[in-house]
Amino acid sequence: MTPEEVMAVFHTSHEEVPDYDVVPIQHTVHRRNLDDNQEIQFKAFDRDIKLYLTPTEGILASENTPVWTVSSNPNYPEGLKYDLIPNAMKNIGRTFHDMNNTASILMQLDANRRLHLNGIISSVNKVIRRLPQRILHDVLYSEKNLYKPHHTKNVTKNDDLAYTYHHVIYEIPKNRKKHYKEFKLSNPSKRINNTGHKHNVPDVIYPEILIIMDNSEYALVGKDIKHAIRYILSFWNGVDLRYRLLNNPKIRFNIAGIVIALDNNATSYMEKNRLESESLMVDVDKALREMADYIYRETRFPIGFYDIAITMTQLDICNMVDDYCDDSTLGYAYVSGACNRQDDKKTSEMAGIVEDNGGFSGIIPAAHEIGHLIGARHDGNPTYATNCSEHDGYIMTSGLMLNENGFEWSNCTINAFYTFLSEDRAKCLYNEPVNGHSLPRILPGKLMSLDYQCKKVHGHEAKACNTDHTVCTRLDCLVPGSERACIAIAPAAEGSSCGKGVFCLNGKCVLEGSYMKSNDKKFWLRRFQPLFKLQKIVKPFVL
Repeated sequence: MTPEEVMAVFHTSHEEVPDYDVVPIQHTVHRRNLDDNQEIQFKAFDRDIKLYLTPTEGILASENTPVWTVSSNPNYPEGLKYDLIPNAMKNIGRTFHDMNNTASILMQLDANRRLHLNGIISSVNKVIRRLPQRILHDVLYSEKNLYKPHHTKNVTKNDDLAYTYHHVIYEIPKNRKKHYKEFKLSNPSKRINNTGHKHNVPDVIYPEILIIMDNSEYALVGKDIKHAIRYILSFWNGVDLRYRLLNNPKIRFNIAGIVIALDNNATSYMEKNRLESESLMVDVDKALREMADYIYRETRFPIGFYDIAITMTQLDICNMVDDYCDDSTLGYAYVSGACNRQDDKKTSEMAGIVEDNGGFSGIIPAAHEIGHLIGARHDGNPTYATNCSEHDGYIMTSGLMLNENGFEWSNCTINAFYTFLSEDRAKCLYNEPVNGHSLPRILPGKLMSLDYQCKKVHGHEAKACNTDHTVCTRLDCLVPGSERACIAIAPAAEGSSCGKGVFCLNGKCVLEGSYMKSNDKKFWLRRFQPLFKLQKIVKPFVL
């Protein structure tokens, strides 16, 4: 593969490509209508994998979802030139879920009615990726018998299934960072007490999110627009999955639009706040404030077009403490910032910044920051969440605790959501998006091995210390030359293998096929109750 193709498939350089299999994929015969349920089967890493996929409920995105590129240009307002990409979402695919296998797949039919798959199978911690067109046409399928499997060891015969193209299967990387930060309100006493009338919360709310991919993140997906869109859909389908644990109200994300930065200065609030011109570290306090000011001034997006704006970056965001910038930060956002425009201060607090390494590591931080924006503070907050200990390690803890609760919401967070959502200031979240036919969803988890997750954080010589149930709450990496033998980074990605026939799900090592069979789990029976404002998230506590 060329360097660009490697980056598009693996989001890394040649030197750090993880172990992978190239395998033929079988799918249900006569099921080439993407409105139908789909059965997918393949064999990778000596394991038979079967998925029973259903179209994802809700509209995460549609063919009408707008996608822009943005580039720096002094001849345009704000020094930025936006270009709408015609038909950017056309034929991008449709999102599917297999809840039993915690799989999120973006499925696309090409002109030959052959399937392409991109997504995550969390139950086995694997990523599935389509191959570049050049590899398919010039290498694998340059001769006759195009759809016959070339590697028979990777085929399990099934006469009811037909073959599509070969795909790449590899494992998911982990996040090296540990903490989330909450951004303090400019005037908290005024904001907290002036909540206005209470409303009955609708059965479903629809946060509409403007996704801004900065140039550093764009580089991770090979600087290819289609690859970037597929990655964004997969990533935010994974975030959306965390909110599907909530049932009263249901929370269903919608991508209002996607902005892809073609150069560093296209997100000047990030670029101007690098510690040094060539540094990868960014003062996120300043960057978030400047982002909030910018989106207030930016009139090319009409008021009401989106409820929340999130910048995705590969840069190392940090918080200044005296003369030191603490780079443990994973994300930063305003508490209760959704829907919020402050005309008196000429700023908009519906903003957040999330760090991601291109391997879906930013999914939990993104879920956390959205939690702040729709009303939650950190668990253990002395004023707003005293009944929930920060040491319990739920999603809204201030640090990644690497335990089973890290995939769930605490009672304090649920109460905070309900309180915020019942107030006048949250009413923009009540609008149901009308975006046309929904697109396929993609889940993270089955895409990268434990070793590869370590490599993404600590370099190509790193590898996982353990492969048992402990990785579901704490993935330790062996890093040659480090002072400690094993360094904890985060929980293994959902779907990571934690033994033969078992995988990580919601912080637990569970049997394949067992997902969602226990409907009496506390997070499904819990109801939102009234009881809720701006925060940051940090990297994992090493216990």
